[in-house]
Amino acid sequence: MEKKSLLKKSGLYLIGNMSSKVLTVILIPIYAYYITTETFGRYDYAVTLINIIIPIAFVAIWEAILKFLLSGSEEDKKKIITSSVVFTTIASLIMVLMASVYFYFNSVDIGYKGVFVVMLVVQGFSQVWQYYARALKANVVYVQAGITATVVNFCSIIICVCIFRFELFGLYISQLLGQIAVLLVIERKVKVLKYVNKNNLDLSIIKNMVKFSAPLVLNLVSLWLLSGFGKIIIVKYLGSAENGLYSFAIKFSQIIMVFGSVITMALIEEAISTKNKPGFPQKFSKTIEKLFEIFQMLGIVALPAIFVFYELIGKTDYYESRLYVPILIAYSIFMVMATNVGSIFQVINKTNIIFITTILGSAVTVAISYIGIQTFGIYAVLVGQVLGALIMMLLRYFVTKKHIAICFNFKPIVFRLLIFSAVAIACLKTGLFVILIVAAVTVGASAFIYRKLIKNSLCQVRKKLRK
Repeated sequence: MEKKSLLKKSGLYLIGNMSSKVLTVILIPIYAYYITTETFGRYDYAVTLINIIIPIAFVAIWEAILKFLLSGSEEDKKKIITSSVVFTTIASLIMVLMASVYFYFNSVDIGYKGVFVVMLVVQGFSQVWQYYARALKANVVYVQAGITATVVNFCSIIICVCIFRFELFGLYISQLLGQIAVLLVIERKVKVLKYVNKNNLDLSIIKNMVKFSAPLVLNLVSLWLLSGFGKIIIVKYLGSAENGLYSFAIKFSQIIMVFGSVITMALIEEAISTKNKPGFPQKFSKTIEKLFEIFQMLGIVALPAIFVFYELIGKTDYYESRLYVPILIAYSIFMVMATNVGSIFQVINKTNIIFITTILGSAVTVAISYIGIQTFGIYAVLVGQVLGALIMMLLRYFVTKKHIAICFNFKPIVFRLLIFSAVAIACLKTGLFVILIVAAVTVGASAFIYRKLIKNSLCQVRKKLRK
């Protein structure tokens, strides 16, 4: 793959990802003032269930769609698309039937179960259609669909939640309309259905696609255990209101995760292109250490800014969730670094190690969360997530050392972790005035440390503007 082509695609995906995360930031104060913690907890719980059910119900068929379409001939495309559309339709019907039977015999605290089932189907098809766009090399359309969904979702929330005060129903409808927008945009521009013809149906293709994608479901479920399992047991043992507090607090750390995922893409690309050059292990080590520094500094700077926001919403029910923010920020940093360290396994074709370390990290998260939830409440989930991500990162580091000669200097990492802890304590134990001082100090210190980088970046921007 050409380097410019890969960078172009990464840039497009960054735009698409950032649009949804910018929406997340904008919606935080709306959630704080218009949605109760219990309602938000039920909504986030429902979204978590959807994200768990869909990969299992559809056997992550989109992964096979991407693989088979990119490597298939023009004639094969018709068979692959027809066969996968038929499989997706049958899978959705089975999912609807099973969900209906389950809801009939069991009580689930999600509300509007009929709408929930429709959301399952639409989001499943939306996911598949997005991969059709990517596989058919309509990457711009893929991004346009994501941005359109973001706009539709935001406008729907303003109308349904802020104006008409539909609360949970408004959140559901907004989510549903956003996913429908994805489908409509992609179908209008890519015209996936034009490939569908009953004469192109090939059961052997369906069998091969399922055989390819089925093992990937395990990895997707394992990743969910690190992030979504906590929400499930919080709802089960503590209730929707507590899950609302947890879900609100985790929104801030998710922003760091997005930046981390983008950097990981660039890191993998750079590692692949330089793996055979002299001094690669040393350069890779320095890169990872620098990334660790950047994300730790980002966390240190972000903490007081987040706490200033919490002081502004001090009269809302969500104010209590500020206690969880430092631990969740630490969790996001460890997760990002675990992913970055693990990127080397894609370079040396040892992807099974990624899966194994993910399973082990997930097992730690699940065990600590489940054992401690009734005694320590949400803190059991928070500690479980941090330790799970930390163990996963360390496991990947020590396994990596067996394959390439990397070596980290952990002293500055621990030192910055202590500074992060001190900033967190200062923000938690003081008021707005002190938090503002801490914010000024952290921003000033970061600006001084990275003054050369900032200066060079500004010079580059100035040169581009002059052109």
